[in-house]
Amino acid sequence: MVLTLSTAALLTAAETATVATQETAAEKTTVASGAIISVDQKAETSAEAVKEVKEEAEAAVKKAEDVKEEAKAAVKETEDIKEKTEAVAKEAEEVKEETEAAAKEAEDIKEQAEAAAKETEEVKEQAEAAAKETEEVKEETEDAAKETEEVKEETEAATKETEEVKQESQAAAEETKDAVEEEAEASAEETEEVEETAEEEEYDEDTYGPEAPIIWTVPIEAVSFFHKTHTMEAGLDCDACHDDLFEMEAGVASENEDFTMETMYDGGYCGACHDGGGAFAANTRCATCHIGVRGIKRENAEAEVAGH
Repeated sequence: MVLTLSTAALLTAAETATVATQETAAEKTTVASGAIISVDQKAETSAEAVKEVKEEAEAAVKKAEDVKEEAKAAVKETEDIKEKTEAVAKEAEEVKEETEAAAKEAEDIKEQAEAAAKETEEVKEQAEAAAKETEEVKEETEDAAKETEEVKEETEAATKETEEVKQESQAAAEETKDAVEEEAEASAEETEEVEETAEEEEYDEDTYGPEAPIIWTVPIEAVSFFHKTHTMEAGLDCDACHDDLFEMEAGVASENEDFTMETMYDGGYCGACHDGGGAFAANTRCATCHIGVRGIKRENAEAEVAGH
């Protein structure tokens, strides 16, 4: 603001100097003109006076020329001062703009500094939270290590117990093996006795049912059924199965949706007798009935096949 007022003052001073110079030149020109008139009047009366007046007029003219030159110089100087003043004013405007830009930049820097301070505070809070979380993780790790040690001890104990169970299982397996072998020997002896009895009595299909085996392919391929084993040898009558458990026509039962091993385990179909009481349970001695695909070839080629 001060710089702008100084520029205006310089412009005013330059203009004032120009006007004063012009007025002085005019006054001096007027004086010179008066002197010339005076010389002409004196010329009429005295040649000497004319000479003096002439000399004075020449001097006045010379002086007027000098004044004119001075006025031109003053005008030029005024123009220079005006140009310098305008340059100073322009520079002052640029300085003002730079000052405003610097002030704006300082404001931006201040805002950035405040944002950085806020961010630093947030980072500090995050660091404190991370430190707290690290401490919690450390405690959890210690607890986990302790728990792992306990699990290790339990695992060792379980391993030891498993080893004992394994030994007991091996012993039980040996006992089971011995029992199975004894049972097999007894079954073989019983089979021999039944075969001997069967040889003594002629098989009658009207009394005991078809002699050829029925091969079931549903629900599992393949299962063999012998009427002779159940009637002539086991002493069952036909109405023990027909028609409550099985229809008289061979293979019809396999078309029923419930003709499954699960149904047998629950007491249906074969499971009505093979429940572990009347005969061996349906979920034991599987190979007695389940002969598989290869077993079919070992049976009578003309056996009546049921199912699909």
